[in-house]
Amino acid sequence: MKPPLLLLPLCLLASTIHGQETAAEEPEVEITGEVRLLGNVADGTPPPPPVPPVLPDFEIEDSMIRQLPDRKVTVRLVEDPGLPPLPPAPEPMTDEQMEAWRQSPEGQKLLAEAQEWARKTRFAFVSATVYDREKTRLYWWVPGDAERDIAPRSFEAWSNVDFLYLGGFGAFEYDGIEYWLIMGVGAMDTEAMERWRELAAQHGVEIEIPQSPELPAGDPAYVVTKGDPADDEGLALMDGLHALYAKEKDRLIAAYESREQARIEREAYLKAHPPKPKDLILHYWRGKRTQPQQEGSK
Repeated sequence: MKPPLLLLPLCLLASTIHGQETAAEEPEVEITGEVRLLGNVADGTPPPPPVPPVLPDFEIEDSMIRQLPDRKVTVRLVEDPGLPPLPPAPEPMTDEQMEAWRQSPEGQKLLAEAQEWARKTRFAFVSATVYDREKTRLYWWVPGDAERDIAPRSFEAWSNVDFLYLGGFGAFEYDGIEYWLIMGVGAMDTEAMERWRELAAQHGVEIEIPQSPELPAGDPAYVVTKGDPADDEGLALMDGLHALYAKEKDRLIAAYESREQARIEREAYLKAHPPKPKDLILHYWRGKRTQPQQEGSK
């Protein structure tokens, strides 16, 4: 009988490792085009503390304290603090009002801006697995676009870039197109995978360790193993990421190392100073916060 605690990690690992594939004959993709980062690159600097909320001067009418195992909770009944009324909920537009708005100068301007934004913006869905901090297996998806007659499709490739460095930012521009990243990056150790493979084989589970094609040395480059390598629209995202790494390599590596150092220091601090639950104070009052009356309403 197979131990259930062993089978679970083995099955999880098997589900994340795809079949062994080689594509040494695939050509290297030529990368050209102007690229720039949009926004900052996270370097582990903590965000500023939140602004403390501004509370009314509550008049306490009654109070109850409950001692929980890890904290004290105080519940206070207070007088109505007289907060300003809530803004009225917007009325839904009728079809006639919507059409009138579309034809108005304001509507025309906003629609033109939205169309321009859609024309030069793409959402980028990328999955990256870094092997031995030497190369990365990539999957990415190109959503369909009916207006531009583009069908949805997916790609797979191997890159000579460590994609752990391509983190800490959310968007970049390449050849006039802005790409907003939705990217998941993980790392694998092939020696550890080999040990898992041998252990899995003892329990009848077959795991194949993926093999990359021959990758060029030197400049950032990748080799397409699934998808059309002549699909300029589909490859533009990956071209841009590699061009960005070539341009901003020092900055991206320095930011990654700073994030890792901050993570290590934070983990050590939390281990030495485990966070403790804080006491809570809750205020409530009876009544209903009103909304202002619409003009002409009774």
